Amino acid sequence: MILTGKKGVIFGASNKYSIAWGIAKQLHLHGAEFILSVENEKSINKLKKLMEEHSIKTDICICDVTDETSISNLKNAVASKFEKIDFVVHSIAYAPPESLQNSLINTKWEHFAQTLHISTYSLINIIREFKDILSENSSIITLSFLGSNRIVPGYDIMGIAKAALESSVKYLSHNLSSSNTRVNALSPSPINTVSARGVKNLKEMMHKVSDLSLLKDEINIDTVGTNAVYLLSDLSKGVTGQIIFVDSGYHNLGVL
Repeated sequence: MILTGKKGVIFGASNKYSIAWGIAKQLHLHGAEFILSVENEKSINKLKKLMEEHSIKTDICICDVTDETSISNLKNAVASKFEKIDFVVHSIAYAPPESLQNSLINTKWEHFAQTLHISTYSLINIIREFKDILSENSSIITLSFLGSNRIVPGYDIMGIAKAALESSVKYLSHNLSSSNTRVNALSPSPINTVSARGVKNLKEMMHKVSDLSLLKDEINIDTVGTNAVYLLSDLSKGVTGQIIFVDSGYHNLGVL
């Protein structure tokens, strides 16, 4: 129970396949308290059933991360419940389906801007709004992918968004260093989440990584969740501005 007494907010849980839900389950098992932030009412109904199954009791709030007023309202709701928080989990990514089916050169500006706004800028926006209720020695994590710095066919626009996200992690770790707030990213293997299914060749990508990775452990949402426990606990003090791969060593290989 290494997270007992820790309080925070988790963005991005929507169904039983989402990485944010895997993280929420593991944080609950280790004693953390949190509020879940979701995109819409549909996600609330799905999560309530999952929470009952896992005996998780918490509030679920709707937040549009492209709307600063919505983020501010969520911050006020979190502050009214916890006053101060110790962690933020940002597990949000989106690209219009059309842009995921096209190569980068055919990406429209409005699709490019929307992808970067939701997948990257939302982290900056959330941290700026929540900064005044973060406890000393708090921890923030986000989710990235190898396509940020390697060519992964079919990932195109999301690769750029994740590259910008990883750079943001490094600069934000510097911005928040005066309060000893840590900012890191987990970069797992391809996982069959609902949002990831929009990426072309997802299943082929998953099979290749599984076959070639150094360790043969299955990487799933629970594996990501246990690594999140480490980064959000006091065990990771001294670790900030890092992109931590959870891919059984695959990123070290010279193949894709």
